[in-house]
Amino acid sequence: MTAILSMMIKELRQIRRDRRTLVMLFLMPIIQIVIMGHAITTDINHLSTAITDLDRTPLSRSITESFVHSKLFDVLENPDNPKDLELTLRRGAASVGILIPRGFSRQVYRGESPSIAIWIDGVDSNAGLIAGGYAASLLLLKSRQLLHDIAQIESLPAEPRFKILYNPQLESSLYMIPGIVATLLVMMTSIMTSMAIVREREMGTLEQLMVTPLRKIELMVGKLVPFMILGFVQFMAALLAAKLIFSIPFVGSIFDLMAVAVIFLLTTLGTGLFVSTIASTQQQAQFFSWFFNMFTMLMSGFFFPIANMPILLQRVTLINPLRYFMEAVRDIILKGATWHDLLPQITALLILGSTLFFTAAFRFNKRME
Repeated sequence: MTAILSMMIKELRQIRRDRRTLVMLFLMPIIQIVIMGHAITTDINHLSTAITDLDRTPLSRSITESFVHSKLFDVLENPDNPKDLELTLRRGAASVGILIPRGFSRQVYRGESPSIAIWIDGVDSNAGLIAGGYAASLLLLKSRQLLHDIAQIESLPAEPRFKILYNPQLESSLYMIPGIVATLLVMMTSIMTSMAIVREREMGTLEQLMVTPLRKIELMVGKLVPFMILGFVQFMAALLAAKLIFSIPFVGSIFDLMAVAVIFLLTTLGTGLFVSTIASTQQQAQFFSWFFNMFTMLMSGFFFPIANMPILLQRVTLINPLRYFMEAVRDIILKGATWHDLLPQITALLILGSTLFFTAAFRFNKRME
């Protein structure tokens, strides 16, 4: 135990003397949270909008005014005909087009249900889908108001009532920031661990350690535990930054989150250890770690919903530890999930983390022989 403690102190002192490492460990994650937290968002505001009103009645103008006064839409142009409306969308002057047909008011007063066309620029399919939903929702609200004003009907016969749980305002930051915190833990610990061990090999100090009374297991534990401690401190600092900067609510137990993070660190440290056994230089270690991290992030559901992936890729995500950790972080922070609720994720993390860590440890011992 004394030998492991001495090795840990030596490693921590070495990290402390390397100012670039300290900057990467603590300052860079905060900068990444601030930048990525504001840049990565699915919220859409101030949609450029063009409205063609062929009816030109007080009723149709009231619909136009509802878009003008909405914070979601910026009505920039009013083309005179459908052809000009399409041209406006084609040249990118607007991303949403509203076409109110002739006879709209007459049909409304007759009790009919006239249609209003919503044209969406679908080049960006995700933004187009959200924009179409916003426009349809606004028209639905306006239709209810018109129905009440004209026919004095309070509500539709079967009016749906929505209740949004855990994120009532549908703020994308509440979904994205916990995911960013989880990915930072992967990137920093795996890269720093692999590069630290490879750097020792490049400098020849790893061979010097091998001739000391330290056993291989003591050497490995002494090298990894400091990075586990630093990774854990970094994770908590990132959570604090997310709370202070983005006002992310924390509904669950901090101790549950800490325990899950420790389990997940088995996979990140195991990855760094595994990379150190196949890389000969720090550049190679950095590249291999980057490649692994990109794969885990893309297949974790952080950028793209897993349910939207092909069936084969959905099955591949089952061996991705970040998928389970990201689900656990979001559920604990936003839903207040407990260990009982997260049993499938925790079980998967234990299996994958133990397998990866002990496989990497075996390869490390073989490499040192």
